[in-house]
Amino acid sequence: MMKSSIALLSIFFLLMLSAGCKREPATFHFPPYPGPVPPPTKPQLQKNTAPSTHAGQDRTLKLLLGETTLQGSGHDAEDNIQSFEWEKISGPNSCLIENKNDLITKISGLEKGVYQFELTATDSKGLFNKDTVKITVEALNVNPQEMVFNSLEWIFPWYNAIEISNFSHLTPSATSFNVFIQRNGSAEWKKVSAFDPHHDAGIKYEYFIETRSDGGGIYHFGSLYIFYYGMDVSDTPSVKIEY
Repeated sequence: MMKSSIALLSIFFLLMLSAGCKREPATFHFPPYPGPVPPPTKPQLQKNTAPSTHAGQDRTLKLLLGETTLQGSGHDAEDNIQSFEWEKISGPNSCLIENKNDLITKISGLEKGVYQFELTATDSKGLFNKDTVKITVEALNVNPQEMVFNSLEWIFPWYNAIEISNFSHLTPSATSFNVFIQRNGSAEWKKVSAFDPHHDAGIKYEYFIETRSDGGGIYHFGSLYIFYYGMDVSDTPSVKIEY
């Protein structure tokens, strides 16, 4: 009887062992089908943009010889400006533009009145841009050679400063001149001294003309700058040149 019980227990143990060692069938997980491959994208062509144009600063003149200089500038993102052209669009008929296709050119035959000159820059694709400068010629007075630049803005390279662009082209070479500034709300013209690195600490205004071709990366060759050693620069002053 005892042997029969042992035999039954052995059979039961083997059955349990066999059931515990049973392996589940292996399963495989495949990634989803990615679908069709999209065609390669075509490179985007760079869009051509119109050039920018600046015809210079509006100014008022009192001229003995009846001539001055137009000075403009232009920029194009694609660097493909093909031509510049000046045109008088209003003012007395006596004016003559020396070279209409130069950015800097002399105009002569000016008389009393208000002139407007338009500068057009055109690129190789035919896109263009225009800008206008106003030149007011007043009657002669005790200061027969005089230029006044109105509504100028302060810039901040190192000190508070005002720029008269391409000043070297506006006055005859080797001509002496005086510089004056008029602040908003005042009728007084204050004379500006030439820049002196050893200037008196009490001086508020000084000017200099940039003669370095690279301008030190800040100033532009041939431009006149007026420095102001103060903090109240929320106005738009006028500058007068007598020569």
